[in-house]
Amino acid sequence: MTTSGSFFVKSTYEKLREGLWNSKESIWQLPWKFQGLQRVRFFIWLTLKEQLLTNAEKTRRGIGMNIACGICGHDYENVLHVLRDCIAAKDIWNQLIPTDGSVRSEDAFATAGGLLCDQNGEWIIGFNRY
Repeated sequence: MTTSGSFFVKSTYEKLREGLWNSKESIWQLPWKFQGLQRVRFFIWLTLKEQLLTNAEKTRRGIGMNIACGICGHDYENVLHVLRDCIAAKDIWNQLIPTDGSVRSEDAFATAGGLLCDQNGEWIIGFNRY
């Protein structure tokens, strides 16, 4: 959150990447508090440590030569791309969690609002405040 009270996903992500968060804070305890399958817990842990075997990670370890995404062709396949930015990941996320445009993708500025949909999930009317 900024001093003006605005919240930006992008700046929060950058803080995480800079290592400014204490490793004892809740995000790093998430895998160990997860009450599910061990393999899911391990996946969460690898994701947080950015150690999933993406093309970029394979290349870093010397076991791959192409860092591009094999699905969409993006020039750099890292954890964030695989789980959020790849068109295939976006399609899956939109099916799991339909979005109503509450975050502007160009600047990651979040908003609040409402949305009215019909029985098929089709948009009828909505509002938001940035």
